Amino acid sequence: MPRFPPRWRSSLRLRLTVAGVSLAAAIFAIGGAVTITLYSRSLTLSMQHSTEQTATAIAKRVADQWLPDPIPMPDGPDVPRVQVLDSRGSVVTGDPSSAGQPAMYRLPAGLSQRQVTIGRLPLLGGASATVYAVRAETPGGQETVVAALPLSGDRKSVV
Repeated sequence: MPRFPPRWRSSLRLRLTVAGVSLAAAIFAIGGAVTITLYSRSLTLSMQHSTEQTATAIAKRVADQWLPDPIPMPDGPDVPRVQVLDSRGSVVTGDPSSAGQPAMYRLPAGLSQRQVTIGRLPLLGGASATVYAVRAETPGGQETVVAALPLSGDRKSVV
């Protein structure tokens, strides 16, 4: 039988206190990890929804043939960058900071829409980004609307 100091053998109160504090610490650690994971997932879903809404709204305007060049959009960390690509994948227009840049993403043939995460998007300073692309039918042929939002703000919020 192991020998404990006299204080540990004689104090039930001390042993119960140490056990209770240890249990509470474990519960708080697990709860904190779960909370941070759920919060991060919620932010990511919110960003994906934002890019989807933006791309879909602009695709509707492209289909209605009403789209100014460049697309008037505010510039901010929570505002997706947008480009409209023709059927060959060339940039037709976009928001003021994206219009003259190379295509952010090209939707693979056979797909009408797609949500992806890109590890390094040059247009967004090499940041990882959530991207939503959707095709729009126009009298001149198919065009693709691409909206992208950097995920770096998501990770900063969690930390």
